[in-house]
Amino acid sequence: MDNLLEAHGDFGLQKRDAAAIIERVASVTREWRVVFEELGVPEQECNKIASAFRRPREIGIEVVEKVL
Repeated sequence: MDNLLEAHGDFGLQKRDAAAIIERVASVTREWRVVFEELGVPEQECNKIASAFRRPREIGIEVVEKVL
């Protein structure tokens, strides 16, 4: 998260705007399993890919929240 946030200028964004985008992506991604289940993806398949979707707290979302 630190790297994403610090690269805000590379994308022509203010730090606060970058933090808002990162937070939005994290909040949408947090619901991945619900969406997959609604689309009929079998539980076994969801379990296979679950490790690709880490919780925001596990990857440093606190840094982003401090900016917001």
